[in-house]
Amino acid sequence: MANKIDQKKSKGGVSVAERTHSAAMSIIHDETNDRLEKTRRLRAARLEREASASKRKKKSAS
Repeated sequence: MANKIDQKKSKGGVSVAERTHSAAMSIIHDETNDRLEKTRRLRAARLEREASASKRKKKSAS
């Protein structure tokens, strides 16, 4: 049998479980986006460092 708290509806007609789920999904979405943005920044920085190192090696080899 479902929890009575979860079955109760607020004035907006949304159950506690639905509000909790929505809040959790929002947090997960935000954290995922933050993590993806960090990955993009780190990858760009790494590629820039590698390109710079490659240019230095070509100059010293000449």
